[in-house]
Amino acid sequence: MKNSEKLLSILEELKKRRSPIGSAKLNDAALGAIHHKANRMKETCYWLGFLRGVIESDGILADELEPLVLHTEEFLQHFPDEDADELLTEMCNEWPDPCREAEGIIETILEFRLEAINLENGYNADNYFSGFMKGIACDSVISSVEVRSALSFLDNHPDLLADPKVRDIRDQMLGAIADGQIDSNESDELCSWISRLVGDSFADTGLTSSRDLGATEDFEKEVTLSELVGKSVVVTGVFSRGLTRRQVVNALSEHGVNVVNAVTKKVTHLIVADEASRHWAKTNAGTKLTKAAALRETTGYPKLISERLLLDVL
Repeated sequence: MKNSEKLLSILEELKKRRSPIGSAKLNDAALGAIHHKANRMKETCYWLGFLRGVIESDGILADELEPLVLHTEEFLQHFPDEDADELLTEMCNEWPDPCREAEGIIETILEFRLEAINLENGYNADNYFSGFMKGIACDSVISSVEVRSALSFLDNHPDLLADPKVRDIRDQMLGAIADGQIDSNESDELCSWISRLVGDSFADTGLTSSRDLGATEDFEKEVTLSELVGKSVVVTGVFSRGLTRRQVVNALSEHGVNVVNAVTKKVTHLIVADEASRHWAKTNAGTKLTKAAALRETTGYPKLISERLLLDVL
């Protein structure tokens, strides 16, 4: 099987953009968001989890090649990585069987790299699991093998179940696999649940985006400034549309909004910047989102407002 024309065109573009490891430049805003060592580990865990998810069922399928290329390229836009660079470089070659060749490279990467990450440390397991779930869903098909692997990972990392959305996905997987197999309807339903955790850009469009939002259906569709006046509101994340976080906070305060620092039962709205919404970024913004999800499960609050919606209001 040869690469499809669409995939070849993507790879051709990547050839033009390939640069030596270590030479990639990031603008100041991006550096400010991802400069520290912890985020490098979190993104690496997510990417390795994604690779494992891609090959988990029965090697790499044709529909998984494009998401594999695009997500690996996005990873390299954030951090230089020799293995990721080699994977894309090799995929630019004309292979008789690109799926089999890519699978061999990925198995080698995982063999050596998984030993170097400590999944018991910090948010490493969270990001690995999110990447894994993204990987198994990137072709919009979920198999029983993939579900059993995901459930096994959660059995070994029960702390992840503190996140209500992870519990929801676990329950859905248990229900789907109860009869020992996953039919097409159950597969579609699981893809939908996975998209609530890690975003749906792969499954819905075949394209990846660093602005891919997990749990987009939980965000408010509309809001007015008057709804926020006098309410306790938290702002989290790095804004990307011309305003700094401080400017957003000042603008809200000037209109009578009570901006506070921590998510509590008194907070009615959580304003989530694009950077905070990245499925892999389990930083302080990530912990606020996790706390908000737990509160929403019991009280229905805080309501979630996206960066786009807030800036339309302002």
